[in-house]
Amino acid sequence: MIFTHDLHAVVGDILRSLAIDGSEILLDKACGGTESIRLYGELDDSRQRDPCLCWVDAAILFNGSLQVIVEIEQSDIRPLYFCGKLLATALSRYYKGKRGRFALSDSLLFIQIFERKDDNENWSKYNQCRYLMQEFNRCLLHPRTRIKEYVFHYGTVEDFGVAEHREALANEVAQYLTKSLAEKA
Repeated sequence: MIFTHDLHAVVGDILRSLAIDGSEILLDKACGGTESIRLYGELDDSRQRDPCLCWVDAAILFNGSLQVIVEIEQSDIRPLYFCGKLLATALSRYYKGKRGRFALSDSLLFIQIFERKDDNENWSKYNQCRYLMQEFNRCLLHPRTRIKEYVFHYGTVEDFGVAEHREALANEVAQYLTKSLAEKA
């Protein structure tokens, strides 16, 4: 079986279509971009290099900091992997890449997108993700961590080609950034 990044490319197209003043979309190569989006922790000992904690698929810089993280799962959609990526992001302090070094916002939107493999809405992965979203939003949110909101979207490449799926993801991001800007004003 050949693994393709078609879902990544479709999500990259959706994110690229956003036209939000003050935002810059960062996409890794699988999403059609040129970035390696690495998130780093920050050691107290300045003699040591800061550790890279994770690489994410997409992110949005907004008003000088990373405000949105998007992670796309096609092959490894076990709860342990979902939790690991969220925790690594919550512990990260900054992004460093081609555009320089930018702090992660203290109030991030973290979106996980996973590929639907089954038409059954009671599919165990869907129920696992619903439970994780409920618990993440109950236990792990701001001010305890830098994650302010956690959401997931799921579907196939074809699903995300339909306006309803595309708009749901785009609106999620746009509403969050608009709300974030209003809170800072």
